[in-house]
Amino acid sequence: MSTAKTLITAEEFMQMSFDHPVELVRGEIVHMTPPKRSHGSIALVIGATLLNWSAKAKHGRPVSDSIVRTGPDSIRGPDVSYFVQPKVDRGALTSEGDDIAPDLCVEVLSPSNTWSEIKQKIDEYLGCGVTEVWIADPELESVEIRRTDEPPRTVRRGESITSDLLPGFEAAVDEFFDLT
Repeated sequence: MSTAKTLITAEEFMQMSFDHPVELVRGEIVHMTPPKRSHGSIALVIGATLLNWSAKAKHGRPVSDSIVRTGPDSIRGPDVSYFVQPKVDRGALTSEGDDIAPDLCVEVLSPSNTWSEIKQKIDEYLGCGVTEVWIADPELESVEIRRTDEPPRTVRRGESITSDLLPGFEAAVDEFFDLT
């Protein structure tokens, strides 16, 4: 008896609809645990912080719950993506721009995430052209910043997050995790 999995293409995946969060990883549909309210709150605060800064700086545009093609048959859905202005001008926010990688991807950890899953996502994001990945950890109240050109660094409560990708951006990490 064969137990071979049926793989699908990214194009087939994009034509499908789902009642719950899913991603496509090397042709296989991966079901995600629905996020908790705190997860959504943290993602919203990070996205709003980036939106407020980018509106003043006229630098780019954050997007929530969008797709990133990380490989021929892999589609991930970061909690927040950020596109620097030239990419926005080239149509990254339209359906025709679905193949344009964002400059920044933000993932908010969920209790169900394993480190190997997150590491795989980080590698896929950085491998498809994303410059920087932020991993927000609600339990540790910290943000780990990953890039291909420098070692990982962690910004904790009481500290401010900055980025070479976002000139002049600075935000207190506390604000991301203050849910009240």
